Amino acid sequence: MKDVTTGSCLCESISFEIEGAISKVNPENIKPIVYNELTEEFELHPKVRKNYKNKIDLTNGTYTFETQALGQFALAEINH
Repeated sequence: MKDVTTGSCLCESISFEIEGAISKVNPENIKPIVYNELTEEFELHPKVRKNYKNKIDLTNGTYTFETQALGQFALAEINH
């Protein structure tokens, strides 16, 4: 897992500025992760609505996803 950027927010959707970091990874492999205080590890952020598609905007350098959690978020390149 490669950390791309981090941030915190309590809101319905989060947009991360990803700037130059995106050029070094495959955009299709970028996933939001959230820090779990109990396990003290980052884990894959669960989707809020199944029909919502996370948005990556390479032109503006942003990644947007929905959340219903307050916490520390990061974007990571996850290869399956």
